[in-house]
Amino acid sequence: MGLPRVLRYALTGGLAAVVDIGGFAALALALPGVLLPAVLSFLAAAAVNYRASAGWVFGHDWRDAGRAARFLVAASGGLAVNAGATSLLATLAQAPPLAAKVAGVGLAFGVNFLLNAHWALRRPAGAAAREGLRAHAPAPEPTGPTGARRRARRLRRPARQVPR
Repeated sequence: MGLPRVLRYALTGGLAAVVDIGGFAALALALPGVLLPAVLSFLAAAAVNYRASAGWVFGHDWRDAGRAARFLVAASGGLAVNAGATSLLATLAQAPPLAAKVAGVGLAFGVNFLLNAHWALRRPAGAAAREGLRAHAPAPEPTGPTGARRRARRLRRPARQVPR
């Protein structure tokens, strides 16, 4: 059995966090302030996260343009949380910039997972069914005369014999 989806997302998020925090540390040395390095490192991490999450976590082809666009919109929500928290903690709370960035990454993780799992990268119903999970409630039985005939035919069919 594979790892649960949230754990796979945590691992890909961990990889993206390394890119984000490492990129921020490098960019903060070269660029003024904390907001621009925070935004640029987050965007690099979002690219890594999309590539890993689309395929490994959610089982999609990462080259799907519509899914990539939804991911980018969701990542923008994470970016607002990440960069906003980093900037506020570094300027208002006087936290060290790297500590502020780590806190921003942690807050954005939860926001990003929820947006991706429930909207941007949600699994198609067929994928859940192939994994033996119930994606939706079972389809209702057909009604009316045609539905009644189908039900009656299904009940009259002999059971399949399984060879021994």
